Amino acid sequence: MTKLSTIIAATVILSGCVSVPNTPTAVFSTQKTPDQYVRCITPKWKDEVESATVSQHRNQYTVVAQSKLAASNVLEVHPKSTGSEVSLYMRSPFTSVLGYSNLESYARACL
Repeated sequence: MTKLSTIIAATVILSGCVSVPNTPTAVFSTQKTPDQYVRCITPKWKDEVESATVSQHRNQYTVVAQSKLAASNVLEVHPKSTGSEVSLYMRSPFTSVLGYSNLESYARACL
């Protein structure tokens, strides 16, 4: 019975690590177009996380900083009438340990 309890507890704890927030950690507005913003943020994120990737669908962008240990950190950039809206999803529970704490700072620096 103790072995089963340990397995159940481990499963519950680990399932919390893979859950992904549906609401952004932070939302920013910028007067830059999505293209201008992504050209600023991409090199900064790639300096921090070499595997960072950018995808584009029409004039919306998604920048993803891959993580081997947790869900990826995601930055979505959407156009709006006065520039862009930037949504940041910090999904790593080990942000400061893995060095991802700078990703939000970089996102703000490009505004």
